[in-house]
Amino acid sequence: MKLGKLLCFSTSLGGGGAERQMLALIEGLNSRGIIPEVLNCRSPKNDYPSEAKMNRHFVLVRNRFFEKLCLLWKIFDISPQIIIAYDGGPNLIASIYKFFCRKCKVIVSERNTRHNPISLRNKFLYFLYRYVDVIVSNSKTQAEFLIQTYPKYENKIKVITNYTNTNIYQPNKKESSGVMKIVIPARYYPQKNTLRFLEVINNLNQDPMCPSFICEWYGMNEKNGALLNYFLACKKKMEELHLTNVFLYGYNSNILEVLHSADVICLPSLYEGFSNTLSEAISIGKPVLASRVCDNPTFVRDGWNGYLFDPNSVEDMVNAFRKIFASLDCLDRFGVNSRSLALELFNRDKFIDSYMKLLF
Repeated sequence: MKLGKLLCFSTSLGGGGAERQMLALIEGLNSRGIIPEVLNCRSPKNDYPSEAKMNRHFVLVRNRFFEKLCLLWKIFDISPQIIIAYDGGPNLIASIYKFFCRKCKVIVSERNTRHNPISLRNKFLYFLYRYVDVIVSNSKTQAEFLIQTYPKYENKIKVITNYTNTNIYQPNKKESSGVMKIVIPARYYPQKNTLRFLEVINNLNQDPMCPSFICEWYGMNEKNGALLNYFLACKKKMEELHLTNVFLYGYNSNILEVLHSADVICLPSLYEGFSNTLSEAISIGKPVLASRVCDNPTFVRDGWNGYLFDPNSVEDMVNAFRKIFASLDCLDRFGVNSRSLALELFNRDKFIDSYMKLLF
């Protein structure tokens, strides 16, 4: 059976985990001889490096309302037979397009874990999901939430966990500097728990038994709105606590280099989907500190390749850090264990086959 015109629709191809997954999907489609149409609404200047083949389309409009209208109009212009949409905005627009064009197969993707109460915006989005053909969740946690909340969608919900290319994300021997470096690659966002993380570091700094360490947080620098306010609150708290061993950096497109520079990768989120940060961390053979939430225990086994903690408890987070500090002689073994787990979890053929089954 011949595949119709396929549109891959995401905000961009750079900047976050969903964008990296969309790029991995496009590369996988290329391996099956498929060159998709790709629609984005952000400049390509921050794209992740890739040689993927695609027919690229952009809608670059500053006004958010008109941007959505222009994106919808652009999809009508492209006239795809199949749409794979990643993330909230593209999911919304693709669902509206499906309302008008019922013959188009629309596959939306849930990339995060939701909670009750559901926001009004997400309620509207989930209402529109009645028109789409498939709802792909990248985590078992989100799939279970959707089935419990919207049981009528159960038959269209599929779980396809994220793919990490273990040929690209490989271990790279790091020379020890004598100071442990903990890297946190995550947006500055309440979900990512930055403010409580700063309290944890302040507690550790008061303990004379802790070894020398620094923390480097890499996140998107927002220019306005609530996310900017959260980032500014984090900067203010860091200054109030006089945290000279914490560095809050902006977005870095070379995430692999950032991860390789770490001794330990940390993700203190209050909730997660299927975390790209953790999947990439274990692929390059790094010990991990992470929240005991959602699908995170898939990547981290206590005392085997890192430690899990309660992200709502400063005390529990501090204890997890102390455990990793007490395991300095085991970090190499933790890294080897992480890599072996990654090789067990990630298979590109399985990832692409899962999507191919949905396309036909």
